[in-house]
Amino acid sequence: MNAQRLLTGAALAVTLMLGFWLARNALPPPIKFQPLQQGTDYSAQGITLTQMRADGKPRYRLRASALAHTLPDRLTRLTDPVLVVYPEHGPPVTLRSPSAILMPGDTIVHMPQQVVITRPDAQGHEIRVTTEDVTVDTRRQTATSSRPTRIQAPHAVTDGTGLNANFKQQTFDLLKDVHSVYTPIRPTR
Repeated sequence: MNAQRLLTGAALAVTLMLGFWLARNALPPPIKFQPLQQGTDYSAQGITLTQMRADGKPRYRLRASALAHTLPDRLTRLTDPVLVVYPEHGPPVTLRSPSAILMPGDTIVHMPQQVVITRPDAQGHEIRVTTEDVTVDTRRQTATSSRPTRIQAPHAVTDGTGLNANFKQQTFDLLKDVHSVYTPIRPTR
């Protein structure tokens, strides 16, 4: 009986050693996952991002034909973005640009190229603001630029340098070098 136990124990030990050796030498090495340190973390085509208020109404909607999130800066780069800001009171404001950068935290959008901002006035006519290098704070619903800016309304064109826009208050303020041309409404006969 002792010899049988000894032989069984030896066979078990040889089987364990053989299994260990096979697992160590015959299997491929485990894959070591290294988190991405630099480059494009993820990308998407045809995206829509909507941020809602506590009351269930949209705060803003951001659409883009392409998106690329990069590391280590954690910036989201957008192609052909259209940003629609929905003030609590008043009409929505639309911003269009060839590119934009959504900063970490998803509340600041920087549009470094030409930007066209549109919204209807009280009579439903379009007000169009054209400028460059705009930074939008979607939480405060403001936009700023230090670049030359043109505001086109139904009967006036106003040019200046620098823009402070407050979408909640429905205002576009030019900061300096402001001049305007007003065209009165002509009565129809």
